[in-house]
Amino acid sequence: MDENTKNKLKKEGLEYAEKITKESVECIFNLIEIIIKDSQNKIDDLFLGILNPLKALVIEYVDNIDGEKSNV
Repeated sequence: MDENTKNKLKKEGLEYAEKITKESVECIFNLIEIIIKDSQNKIDDLFLGILNPLKALVIEYVDNIDGEKSNV
């Protein structure tokens, strides 16, 4: 397999990895939010305030998996 083909495959794979990882992160944070809101323990409600900023930070790192910053 020539280098050009390898690079194309690598680029495609990294773009897919970024997409699936972003979807997974969003799902996990949604699950955490549901668990916290439905919990009888009200102390964990304190974490609701940091979930969105933390998710944004993680998504920012995920956005660089393919080495390019997306505009989405």
